[in-house]
Amino acid sequence: MLGTPIRDRQTERRAATRAEILDAAWAIAADKGLTEVTLRDVAVAIGMQAPSLYSYFPSKLAIYDAMFGQAWTQYSEVFAAAELTFPRSARAAIKKVANLFFDFAMASPARYQLMNERVIPGFVPTPESYAPAVDALERMRTHLHRFGVNDPGDIDLLLALVGGLINAQQANEPGGDRWARLLDKGVDMFADNLGLPGSKEEIAMTATAPTTRVSARPRPSTLDRPTLLRLATTEYERFANMLATLSEQDWNRPTDCPGWDVRTMASHVLGMAEMAASMRQGVSQAIRAKRRGGVFIDALTAVQVDARTNMSAQQVIDRVRLVGPRAARARRRIPGVVRNRRLPIPQPVGGHDEDWTIGYLTDTILTRDTWMHRIDISRATNRLLELSADHDGALTCDVAHEWAGRHGQPCELHLTGAAGGSWSFGIGGASVALDAIDFNRTVSGREQGTNLLQTAVPF
Repeated sequence: MLGTPIRDRQTERRAATRAEILDAAWAIAADKGLTEVTLRDVAVAIGMQAPSLYSYFPSKLAIYDAMFGQAWTQYSEVFAAAELTFPRSARAAIKKVANLFFDFAMASPARYQLMNERVIPGFVPTPESYAPAVDALERMRTHLHRFGVNDPGDIDLLLALVGGLINAQQANEPGGDRWARLLDKGVDMFADNLGLPGSKEEIAMTATAPTTRVSARPRPSTLDRPTLLRLATTEYERFANMLATLSEQDWNRPTDCPGWDVRTMASHVLGMAEMAASMRQGVSQAIRAKRRGGVFIDALTAVQVDARTNMSAQQVIDRVRLVGPRAARARRRIPGVVRNRRLPIPQPVGGHDEDWTIGYLTDTILTRDTWMHRIDISRATNRLLELSADHDGALTCDVAHEWAGRHGQPCELHLTGAAGGSWSFGIGGASVALDAIDFNRTVSGREQGTNLLQTAVPF
């Protein structure tokens, strides 16, 4: 047909391979560190010989250059989408700008490091890759001018304020929010210095805001995605292996979760895996849970258990083995723009409601939930709990850092066992020592904690 463009398949394949190379480089940077990206590791990750990479990028610095441009393009797109919803109040709008960049930085420390720090010897971005950075900064300056921030020195001060808090958070407490909580206060100090008013609506909201909502910024996952997805895949496998060791009598044994026996718990885990594996299943479960009414997570669990009441133990085991890998793959495919969105329903943690990103639920909580229920079943049936440092130790480390970030107090934590380790958070403070599994069960609410161990971490 006249006027129909002819596809350039060779160009499309080349662009797809370049994108695959960049994805592999980002994954390595998240796992090992930005400076540890090597052509050999990138080639292995995508099943290519290292010399073949030169057909797509002339050097490793060229890969960094493309990553730099990609990172700033992503931020420019995020900013462009957000600017449509900036508040009218200058003070509130500047907070929006500051929080937007802070959240973007915390979502990927390696990306932020490449964008804003000189850590790669000899790397200088090309004009082409630097252009998105210029565009993003000009967008921000345009809005700051509209908000009444015109002096270049004031803009530099704001950038230094936000950047300093990002660096402090990433360097000292990557899993917490100690410095994140200071961001709005810092912007208020900046705005006070410039004499910028806050809107009456903003002041009224601050005065009447309920004290039970503790997280203005949705909580993200803190581990890199390759690690999170590796943990998810392994945990589904280990959960199925645990179920396969159970006797017929074990399935009826009570667990530490009130009203749940082993069969109920296994049905819940299977239901959550099927929800993660299939959008259709997820929508169906959510609709049925809303129809039940009450607390959503309780209604959702009831739906999952009821739907699997007539399954035999072997059918549950077989289904977990089948669906687990599918769920891990489906979670891997969730795009960043979705993972970074706020979960619509606030989640209760430690007597308070807090906001999560969708990624925190899908990448972190779904794995922790399966893991803790595997521990529950092990205790209920007296079956051996498979533990290893690279899996259970990694999960414990993530929980430990989040726990420290939540209580915000200096302390030393010493956890024994195969899943254990030792960490120092700040200087001085209390010393906490116990078994690693007991620590996780305590902060999950299954055991009574005292002092710092009263701080809850969601599972």
